[in-house]
Amino acid sequence: MKIAQSLRNVILLTVLATAALSTIGARAAPTSGTLRYLNGPIAYQPKIVMVYVGNWDNSTKSLNAQAVIERFFTSIGGTKYFGTLTGYRDKNGNYVKNLPIQIVNRLFDPDTTNPMNASRINNWLANYVANADQNTVFIQIPYAGIAVNCPDALGCRGNFWTPARPFFVPTGIATAFDSAGNFRPDFSSLWFHELVEAMLDSDGNGYSVIDNLGKVWDISDVCDYNASPWYIGPPVRIRTTWQNDGFTMNGFAPAQLNTANGMQHCSRAYSERAELFGVGTSPYHMYHQHLTATATLSGSAWSGIGTLNAAGFLSGGPGVASWGPDRMDIFNFDSTSHLRHGYFDATLFCSNLNAAPCLDDWGFPPAGWRFHAEPAVTSQGMGRLDLFAIGTQGSSTALFQRTWDSGSDTGWVNRGNPGIGLNGSPAAASFGPGRVDVFVIAADNSIYNGAWNGSTFKWQKWLRAQVDSSGSPIVWQWKPAAESWKPGSFHIMLVDTKGRLRDCGGDSYVGWGACGGWGLPPGGIIFTGSPSIVNLGDERLLISARGSDGQAWTLLWNKGFGPWVRSGGALAGASPALGSF
Repeated sequence: MKIAQSLRNVILLTVLATAALSTIGARAAPTSGTLRYLNGPIAYQPKIVMVYVGNWDNSTKSLNAQAVIERFFTSIGGTKYFGTLTGYRDKNGNYVKNLPIQIVNRLFDPDTTNPMNASRINNWLANYVANADQNTVFIQIPYAGIAVNCPDALGCRGNFWTPARPFFVPTGIATAFDSAGNFRPDFSSLWFHELVEAMLDSDGNGYSVIDNLGKVWDISDVCDYNASPWYIGPPVRIRTTWQNDGFTMNGFAPAQLNTANGMQHCSRAYSERAELFGVGTSPYHMYHQHLTATATLSGSAWSGIGTLNAAGFLSGGPGVASWGPDRMDIFNFDSTSHLRHGYFDATLFCSNLNAAPCLDDWGFPPAGWRFHAEPAVTSQGMGRLDLFAIGTQGSSTALFQRTWDSGSDTGWVNRGNPGIGLNGSPAAASFGPGRVDVFVIAADNSIYNGAWNGSTFKWQKWLRAQVDSSGSPIVWQWKPAAESWKPGSFHIMLVDTKGRLRDCGGDSYVGWGACGGWGLPPGGIIFTGSPSIVNLGDERLLISARGSDGQAWTLLWNKGFGPWVRSGGALAGASPALGSF
């Protein structure tokens, strides 16, 4: 098995060289720090104006980038699609959900030269800044191909005097595209960094930290990137908090930094919440169990949520995905090959995951085809779902894809097969906008990967047929499960016909070439159904599969194997499915 040592080795941010802040040097790591405040302007109740600089338009590239960036800022960290979730754990072990920051305006600055730097902005934006208040933070995002005029090539922050008011207004500029013009959601650490600087130390006289070695640090340099001496592991720091002796974003004043353990309590950006769904026996209804993953894993009792309005009965197991905070979508075929859809949404009346979901009908497969087994679903970002199913027509098999994007529905699109018949059901994963990967077992027992980049779909062999230590062929059960924690890196979980769980993942869009074992539940239990997997962030994974006792067995990987935990109840002979907000 392979687990990334760091999910955040993509970019390295440097500290701005100002009168109060020096660049990072090669010196001993500090062990404690004192928070100081020099009476500078602070945005205690921030509201954001998004400033899109350059050639932003209505193209898919522009709209996807805007959706991801705004989702990040309004939920203080966004979702797993760019390495972090909407909640974190404080130093006392309590789960805290990030509070939203409101976007009050969106401006489109046509100036492609983007002259803003740490000390000035252009005349176009100055008119808006002059009429803002001290809690309005202007976040400028240059489009692909526009360089920033900052000491750090990736971004900077400023604080601008408004003589008409008069006071300072915080602004920041951050890069969202790399030099090749690709949108980079993994630059979200930079977005966070510049937001915090603009809010808490935009003119160098706000909050900063003096370490025990006498060095001065901006508060946003403490925990948010891997050059910090206090950095304790991936992924992006959502925020230091009042509980963690740093700061909050909702108006509470910062407190003294911890001196006993230095800053080792910086917030970790991950979710402690997951949802498990499965089809039960007698009756064949959909059931839900809430899972809590802290140092250990525990689950609630099962709650029935109905049949998703199935005709006949629910067939196979569900596919589950979340495209936004407090939003969960569940798909399941019924016995007539009809795709049923239920969803929970905190903004609607169907917000209780232990009650009936909202329902809609996704209809039948294309004419002449029949879907079998189980659907796969993943999300590239806000308001986006990509569904996959394997269809049969006589002896022919093909993969079908269907994309729902904020109400726009492509319908089923035939993606064919890799030149060989497909078995079982697919699995799908997406790290972020612009890429969806699907994995299927082929008739030769190899694993194939299909990649969709928004315009083309391409097949490749991911992993050849495997043999075990005795030289006997490993035959896979029904379907894989897939999850991605960074571009090109996947965990591909499968159960073989001997009931053993294996990880056949890979990096750089290439399979590892072999499959690592993940063990079995205690008491002679083997797995009799396909697995499910979800990424909780901070190198933490949940994996669940149906055991020979009819229960779902779930394991928490937290930089090491936890014990298998049984779910109780009884599942039909189908796969459970995991999801996380």
